[in-house]
Amino acid sequence: LICFAVVLNIASVSSLHAAEISLNDALQEAESYSPKLKSASLQTKAAEQNERDARAGYLPTVDLAFIGSDGSPGSFAFLGVDNNISAADRIGEGGAATVRQTIWDFGRTSNAINSATAERDFQNVSASLSLSEVDLQVLNVYLTCSFLKSAISDAAFTANQAKLIAAETSNYVRSGQRSVIEKFLVDAQAKEAETLGAELTARIDNVEQRLGMLIGRPNGEKVSCPNLSKPEAEIQKLEKSTRRSPILDVFLASSKVAKFRLEQAKSEENPMLFALATGGYFHDIQMKDGWNYSAGVALTFPLFDGFHRDARIEFQKAESESRDALIDYSKQIV
Repeated sequence: LICFAVVLNIASVSSLHAAEISLNDALQEAESYSPKLKSASLQTKAAEQNERDARAGYLPTVDLAFIGSDGSPGSFAFLGVDNNISAADRIGEGGAATVRQTIWDFGRTSNAINSATAERDFQNVSASLSLSEVDLQVLNVYLTCSFLKSAISDAAFTANQAKLIAAETSNYVRSGQRSVIEKFLVDAQAKEAETLGAELTARIDNVEQRLGMLIGRPNGEKVSCPNLSKPEAEIQKLEKSTRRSPILDVFLASSKVAKFRLEQAKSEENPMLFALATGGYFHDIQMKDGWNYSAGVALTFPLFDGFHRDARIEFQKAESESRDALIDYSKQIV
């Protein structure tokens, strides 16, 4: 019994060395430190830039190219410059600027923007889910810590009572009013309380270290919590971590992304109307020096690309149906 009292005293001293933190502070520190939330934030930023990239489809593209050649005239169209600078009948040095503006792409750009916007919304909802997961993880460890502290206090009380009963039982045994068997039973109860106290002490040590790791404390620093039996206002603020789970919102946003990507894939089969204007100067030793320009409007029709578009459409159809099925699944688990 004396040994058990010493064990409980060591446990209480160990808890004093670990800084005690409130639930609200633990949640705030965990949210600031969490690598998972940092990753979710960066994923959101990436989705925002992807949306910006999609919106750039409405803007013109401007290119500037220079070329110098010698020998026999030859074609330089592989440079991708839409100007006489890449014609087959020229040689020498020159430069050209090209401006290309899409006039109407029959939904390609708008579908790409819708898809990117849905992806951004999906990342925002996913970040909310990650926040809930981090908060619930901290809450679980925090309440486990508080429960163990309460259990250790209860074990200490039980040990003190067992000590008093054991002393009285010994007196009764010596006076012949109780049997030795009763003394053995009391000693067994005291030993059981001692074993329970040692087990709880070891568990709370690990839990406090786990709590410190979740909130970002360095080098395995332990963080303690208040006794659950204490009337603490922070325990009443659990609404922050027990709010409605955003899992369903995540699946709904994911399904929306898949539907817009399907429309984006379908729009690749549509024609494209665009305007092209180029202007430049080249020194041609075969002909003459001169400025040149050209402008026009073109309408292109995609005919056959080896079934790439068809495969992408079927893939997005399957993705969309799969994510719709996940919505039904999420309703079962939320």
